[in-house]
Amino acid sequence: MPTIETVAALLAKSERTDNADEADAYLAKAQQLATLHAIDLASLAARQDRRRTPAVLTQRTIRVGEPRRAANTHLVELFSAIARPNDVLIDVAHNSTYVIAYGTTDDIDTSEAIWLACAPRMVQGAHAWMKSRKWSGETTRKYRPGVGIVDVPITGRTAKATYMLAFTSRIGARLREARQAAVTEHDTAPGAGAAAGSGDAELVLVQKSAQVRSFHAAKSKARGTWRGYGGSAAGAGSGSARAGDAAARVTRLGGSPELGKAGELPAG
Repeated sequence: MPTIETVAALLAKSERTDNADEADAYLAKAQQLATLHAIDLASLAARQDRRRTPAVLTQRTIRVGEPRRAANTHLVELFSAIARPNDVLIDVAHNSTYVIAYGTTDDIDTSEAIWLACAPRMVQGAHAWMKSRKWSGETTRKYRPGVGIVDVPITGRTAKATYMLAFTSRIGARLREARQAAVTEHDTAPGAGAAAGSGDAELVLVQKSAQVRSFHAAKSKARGTWRGYGGSAAGAGSGSARAGDAAARVTRLGGSPELGKAGELPAG
């Protein structure tokens, strides 16, 4: 049965290859194996005792960065985009310096491993994009009192933010696709119906997700909703967005302003 060691080995292979298609395949396979592992664990527990929690749930604090680092918000958004396809919920510190992840140990391990592989690529790529000044001439739309909505030139900071937003969105999309591929693989495998024990793979994952939500509701001390990045960004068709999207498509290893309503932890 695949474990975090298997996932980590695939991510290491993705890191070593210079072939973009191979890197993408390794990342997708890592997510698929993680999803299949989660399905197997949940199905096994359901067969043994339908009244029992499918897996032991836990919470873990994961450091994101030092206070007042501009990249922290984007790193949290990246973690959230990776966590969601793995049925992991998060609460976010008020200053975005850490998150508390809720889920199974394996799911949190997988999310953290993929995040640690992707985060340096995103930050380094965004910095290089900003320094390249290839974004010069791009605009964003802003409201000005008495004038209305106008197009204004973007700054280097906006170009960098746009790059990271697009990178995060693409990584999330790739992992969701890999998760769905794993569900399809499980349900079309020979003997899948007999092995599942408690229904198809999607149902098993929905049941696990519901238990994670209940666990989070019981354990979380978060108040309100963490709303993520609220600054300016260039449009999806901008060079900055295309650069971030392209980097995420080939990275080796949201768009939603509320990140699936991740909770914000109070200060202190």
